[in-house]
Amino acid sequence: MGLPTVKNFISRFAASVLVASDIMKILKNEGLNQKTYRQCKELAEKFPERSIVKRRIMEWLDKHLRTQCLMGIGQTPLVVSSDVIESLFGKFKNILDRGSMLDMNRSVLLIPALCSPSKSQLISDALETTQHRDIESWDRTNIPYTQNRRRRDFLHNKSAAWVPKTGNILSETG
Repeated sequence: MGLPTVKNFISRFAASVLVASDIMKILKNEGLNQKTYRQCKELAEKFPERSIVKRRIMEWLDKHLRTQCLMGIGQTPLVVSSDVIESLFGKFKNILDRGSMLDMNRSVLLIPALCSPSKSQLISDALETTQHRDIESWDRTNIPYTQNRRRRDFLHNKSAAWVPKTGNILSETG
C-alpha cells in the first residue's frame, strides 16, 4: 500500500481541513450571528454530502444560532472564541500581580470593571460616596472566606468566628 492508494483520501482530507479552517476563522474573528451563520453554512456545503464533519458543523451552527437568537441581542454576535475571556483573565492576573496577598474572591470583583466601558463620572461618584465600613460589611456578608483569609485571620487572633467544623484547628491551616 503506497502513497498512490491513499492519494484521494489525503486530497479529500486536506480540502476538508481547509474548509473547516475557514469556518473557524470566521467564527473566531466575527462571532456567530445570522450573517456569519450564512457564510459558514455556505462554506460547509463544500464538504462531501455525507461528511460527518459537515453534519456536526451544521448541527453546531443551528444549535448556537438558536441560542444567539433566544438571547435577544439582534445581530450582536455570539462570542465563539475563548480569546476574549483569556485576554480578560490575562489583564486580571496582571492586576493581581501588582497587589500583595489579595484574596481571589475579593479580587474577582475587578473583572466587571475590566469588561465595561470606562465611565469616569460613575467611578468618581462611587469613590466619593462609598465608605470603607460599608465595603467591609458587604465583604463579610457576600465574599466567602478563602484559605488564605482564614489563615491570616487566625494568625491575627480573629479566630472566634473561624473555628473549623471538625474542631481540629490544624486541619484547615496546615
